[in-house]
Amino acid sequence: MKNLFLLGFIVALADPMLLYVLYTQVGIEAVLGVVVLSPLLGPRFVAWARRRAQTSASPDMLGLTGSLGDELLFTASMFLFFYPGPLTTLAALLLLVPAVRRMLQAWAFRRLTRAVTGGSVSMMSNMGGVVFTSAQGIPPVTGFPEATAGGLKRTEGRIVDGPTSHSDPALPAPESPDPEKK
Repeated sequence: MKNLFLLGFIVALADPMLLYVLYTQVGIEAVLGVVVLSPLLGPRFVAWARRRAQTSASPDMLGLTGSLGDELLFTASMFLFFYPGPLTTLAALLLLVPAVRRMLQAWAFRRLTRAVTGGSVSMMSNMGGVVFTSAQGIPPVTGFPEATAGGLKRTEGRIVDGPTSHSDPALPAPESPDPEKK
């Protein structure tokens, strides 16, 4: 992550310098073309790439990680188009190429998998949602320590797969307050 911030800092410094070099070598028209056309045409390119990605994906794949990864990269591309400069415009255009998006998504998935299996990130699921928590200095999830980050403890209990009958609830019903005991 620190390398990403360093790259962003270098690009933020290099883009204005490249604009100045472009101004001295080519002229003001080229600089205005990069500065004005990029924010005007960039969102249209992103909308076109988004439509194309949605129509080319199979219907059962739209809800999976590729779609989420595409949306994150489309958003990053949109932000890059609004920062004026040749490097950010080039990076934004590269993020619109499907092969580049797949390569970045595969890299991010490998990093996440390595972090989860290595124990530096733990995953908890509750009601279908997944929560990622940092586990710096905590043993991997496979060890099931007695107490983990956030005060969570391992418990024993009955596993319920699907709806249960009302006569045998998974948890007892809470006691209702008796209005006559006031």
